[in-house]
Parts: sequence; structure tokens; C-alpha cells
Amino acid sequence: MRGFLLLAARILVSAALLYIAFRGINFAAIQSRLSQISPGWFLLAVLATIFQIFLGALRWREISARCAAPLGTGQAFRYNMIGAFFNQTLPSTIGGDAMRLWLVRHTGAGWRAATYSVLV
Repeated sequence: MRGFLLLAARILVSAALLYIAFRGINFAAIQSRLSQISPGWFLLAVLATIFQIFLGALRWREISARCAAPLGTGQAFRYNMIGAFFNQTLPSTIGGDAMRLWLVRHTGAGWRAATYSVLV
């Protein structure tokens, strides 16, 4: 029963937050703007962003290896993508770095090594 109540509370909170986030949005204006976007340029922008995040992951992988927090290329890319998401959704860019630090810490690296790898 407790699990059900917790799930219901989470669903209600999520629904309330979604309502607050979307209540003032003019979807017709968004649709009008999106219809003016060239799909080719949009795809190029998305690919350029992903490529930039990938290059950052390669750099971070090398730095983290020297900070005693080794990461694989895929792992560094995944963590950088997660960090980029939090950088875009939180009010400051610290959220993405904090998320990357937390993720590296849970790979077995200590807090010090994880912190050095993210902050360098």
C-alpha cells in the first residue's frame, strides 16, 4: 500500500509540474515557427552539437584517466550527454558538472578523483 501511495504522489507531483510548465505556452506559435525551419539545417545543427559533445567526451576521457578516474569513450560520451541535458534544464551550468561528478563517483573513482576530472 505504501508503494502505491508513493507512486500516486509522484504521478500527481509530475502532473502538477507539467501543468505549470506548459500552461502559458502558445503551441500554435511554436508550430508556426517550427514549420519555417529547414530540416537540413536543423539536422546539421543537431549533429554539430552531438559532435561537439563527443569531442568534449574524448578530452574528458584523457583528463579523467590522468586523475585516477578512468572512463571509456562510450561512458564519457554518455556522461557528457547527461551533463549537457542538465546544463540546459537547470538555471546554471553547474548542474551538468555536478551530475558528471556524481556519475564518475559511482564508477568506483573516489570523490577527489571525480572532482578533479570534472573541474580540470
